[in-house]
Amino acid sequence: QKGVLMANNIAFQPMGKTYKISAPTANTAVTVAITADSPCNQYYFSNHEAAGKGAYVRISESNVAAVLPDATGQYTMLVPPSTRVIFTGVQCSPTKTVYVSLIGENNNAEVYVTPGEGL
Repeated sequence: QKGVLMANNIAFQPMGKTYKISAPTANTAVTVAITADSPCNQYYFSNHEAAGKGAYVRISESNVAAVLPDATGQYTMLVPPSTRVIFTGVQCSPTKTVYVSLIGENNNAEVYVTPGEGL
């Protein structure tokens, strides 16, 4: 379909800057606004925390903070310690900002996120 952006079944290709998100205090979300150099809707996350717990992220079109998951369910995704994951989310571009929010169960949660396309 014309004008529909689909996720690509290719190696991940960065299409913008890499952003560092740090949440120095447990259970306190930190949100950053990101853009991409060209339209894309996949995000490469890297969590370098080797010994701690995972970090939880939320990708949104509005500035909404991530919340730790609980029995009622939350709109967050886990980035386990010492891993890299790619999530598909809302589209960002040079003219469309996307908000990525991070929350951790322990102090000093930290992830890096890069917008792009691919697996």
